[in-house]
Amino acid sequence: AYWASGMNSFEAINHAMTTLSTGGYSTSDQSMSHFSHAAHWIGTLFMFLGGLPFLLYVQSLTRRDTSLIRDAQVRGFFWLVVWVTLIMSFYLWHRGTFDFMDALRISAFNIVSVLTTTGYGLGDFGTWGPLTSILFLFLLGLGACSGSTAGGLKIFRVQVAFSLFRKQMRQLM
Repeated sequence: AYWASGMNSFEAINHAMTTLSTGGYSTSDQSMSHFSHAAHWIGTLFMFLGGLPFLLYVQSLTRRDTSLIRDAQVRGFFWLVVWVTLIMSFYLWHRGTFDFMDALRISAFNIVSVLTTTGYGLGDFGTWGPLTSILFLFLLGLGACSGSTAGGLKIFRVQVAFSLFRKQMRQLM
């Protein structure tokens, strides 16, 4: 897919291996900014897939079921990416930093990269305003799904902690 998006064979192979494994190595000192918009969307997709639990991939393939889609942490991770991407896209568009489609592409790519601790980047998001810095700081600690190659706390642990917190608050009330 990277090769089809305009990368040469060497770049495509290197980026393919470090995108899915969430390693973030790039052959360019500009990271992924050096490559086409199509490469950004491809990177977003495969970083997201790298942030999903590997065991659920295996179960889904061997049992030919939908356990990957039905998993609570996968759904939580998906909706977190969707909502934070939309919030940041509208923020960047409203501030006039990017037009809406560029804001959507850049937000989705950077959010998935930060959540999966991949390390790719599309520019200096520290210059995009205070909201982006706060969101990225929060997302960096959060991480992706348990059983993935991503770092961070992991979505599942946060979901369990929130569930226990909610239960404790009900008991206190």
